[in-house]
Amino acid sequence: MTAYLITRPETWTLCALLHLPVQPGSVLNDWLSSGGFPESPDPATESLEALARKQVYFPANTGQPFDPMLLSSLGMASVNAAEITLIIRRAGQASMTRFAQVGEGLVQFGMDEKNLTLQPVTRREEVTNIIIPAWFTVSQNERLRAEIPLGAFLLFKQACVRADLALAESDFTSETFKKSSLLKQFTSTSAWVDIFNAEGVKGVLSVDQMPLEDYLNQLINMGYIQEMESDSLEIGYAGKPLAAALSDADLCSLTVSLRIWEDGFPETGVFLHGGGRLFLIDLKPGKVFIQQLADLQAGRSWIEKLLAKGAAAHYANYIIPSAPAPAPESLAPSSRQEPAPTFTEGNPPAPVATLLAADATLIESKPVSVEIVVLNGELENRRFPVGDQLRLGREADNDLPLPDQKASRHHAMLQRQGVVYQISDLNSGNGTYVNGKRITEPTLLKNGDILQIGDTKLSINDRP
Repeated sequence: MTAYLITRPETWTLCALLHLPVQPGSVLNDWLSSGGFPESPDPATESLEALARKQVYFPANTGQPFDPMLLSSLGMASVNAAEITLIIRRAGQASMTRFAQVGEGLVQFGMDEKNLTLQPVTRREEVTNIIIPAWFTVSQNERLRAEIPLGAFLLFKQACVRADLALAESDFTSETFKKSSLLKQFTSTSAWVDIFNAEGVKGVLSVDQMPLEDYLNQLINMGYIQEMESDSLEIGYAGKPLAAALSDADLCSLTVSLRIWEDGFPETGVFLHGGGRLFLIDLKPGKVFIQQLADLQAGRSWIEKLLAKGAAAHYANYIIPSAPAPAPESLAPSSRQEPAPTFTEGNPPAPVATLLAADATLIESKPVSVEIVVLNGELENRRFPVGDQLRLGREADNDLPLPDQKASRHHAMLQRQGVVYQISDLNSGNGTYVNGKRITEPTLLKNGDILQIGDTKLSINDRP
């Protein structure tokens, strides 16, 4: 199947020539926003020459100068309101691909530093049949069904790890492990919780917020974990089918997420294939529904329902603003080109009309640079300047890393919009707050506003 690789300058040119209606949150919006404007003095000519060499632009054909399949893929990628992400993990390696969906059609796509890759449009029923690999064979089916808190499921996963370690350490004679070691190991790491936070799953508690004793008692009452003597535990009879899959050296997990622009968080399911068994872990706010599947068709039925929701997705209350009145002189374009702002999935740029609706005197006098002052925690009283943008979160690769376990890995983004600043939540687990109110969309900031990310409070102040 043909794959189309197009650079950002080529994409800019195609959008301009074809009048593509690039919607907030769409694939093309994310792609173009992440790289700024072309720097070439004549990007259109160079781009058309490059597209001709790629044999997707035919200048001699005045009736249809562009590859029709490319046009279909581009059109869909410019307006898609739904996006499906697939991540398959096996033997310590992970692969990811994504689909943009509009109605009954989907376009598989990928991005790197240089190119946007687009596949031709595929119909929904075809994608349904290829998402779950055919080698997910089923030979065991104990018909396990359960609904438990997400934290209890993660605790059971850790219990399976402790049982496997106990088996290895006892020369394969015992799978008994200590309750204290289970709780201690669970508390000392948040790796699994980070995975769900990264996926944007709603209702995920941080490790220190989880009532671990309650979760353990629930697993014991369900028969997933069995109490032994001397504060020891074993995997219970009811939990053995799931434990057999989780402990399989060839365990393969397939995560399928549907993100709809108007919803703001993804609907996610994880297929676990191991030990001749296939499980669906259906993630809901704060809980999981565990279902053991009898065959691949049961899994494909779930996929079909997910894609049906994507087919019905539409942009919520998005109206292209009318042309604003001429801006005051202080807002007139200058010879200095501002870098293009970047936007994240689920966080569309503020409409131009919103940015220009503020009081003109306020905008004119507002400084073009601000700083963040940390008000509590390990970084208390530290000051950090904000340039064109500043990303905050727990990971070290953020512009402002926060030593705060309740902050997501990549939690929020501050961005300059001309001469004002706004903050956007990056689908964090615990939310971003401005003056005590949780934000649900990009929010303009003013001098003295108090931000809260996890347990950390910060003040946004004008720089002299």
